[in-house]
Amino acid sequence: MATVVDLRATADGVKVTIFFDAMHNDIRTERARAGHESQMRKLDALLSAQSNTVHE
Repeated sequence: MATVVDLRATADGVKVTIFFDAMHNDIRTERARAGHESQMRKLDALLSAQSNTVHE
């Protein structure tokens, strides 16, 4: 599956947009979309946790 990840700097940080080709049926396309969203939520949680860590 061809996937393009677009990263854009914003005033608040970085906007991530993921584009991917539709799969051979709607069910698999929806599962792929759900998988991408799940990974982005995990990345967001990880980055949020790291930004709350005090660095000395």
